[in-house]
Amino acid sequence: MAADAGVADVRVGDRVAAYLPDGGGYAEYAVVPAAFAFPLPDALDLRTGGGAALVLTTAYGVLAGAARLAPGDTVLIHAAAGGVGGVAAQLARVLWARAVYGTVSTPEKAEYARAAFGYDEVFVRDGFPAAVRAASAGRGVDVVLGPASGPTRLASLDVLAPFGRVAVYG
Repeated sequence: MAADAGVADVRVGDRVAAYLPDGGGYAEYAVVPAAFAFPLPDALDLRTGGGAALVLTTAYGVLAGAARLAPGDTVLIHAAAGGVGGVAAQLARVLWARAVYGTVSTPEKAEYARAAFGYDEVFVRDGFPAAVRAASAGRGVDVVLGPASGPTRLASLDVLAPFGRVAVYG
């Protein structure tokens, strides 16, 4: 790592992660504005730190911006065990979501997402509309978040509460 004069937050040799708004995330070297480089604590491995800038900004931008998540809303997050899904569940809690549900492809992923990210309930994707309706006492959810397309996105419309929103990323 090299730094221009006047950059105070990071020094040559520091472990950093960077947000790359113009792409290039698979490059060995990248040039970024200092404001987009974040020092990594020694306890955080490079793989996790490198992905954090992307998944955190994606999850927050979609929840707070596109979905307009408000305190008391209920949320369904597809791909609940993935990077964005895991962060989105935790951010939804910080943003005062009343209930946070997720969908995944296997029972093993459901167990992992529930334990690792604090979901209220995690459902296997096949048949999730009935499970969401049951968990929400028939009301549905205020926000559906996910990269899902096709049949999953269409089925998501069936679980929206009145004035609910679907926010898609990817």
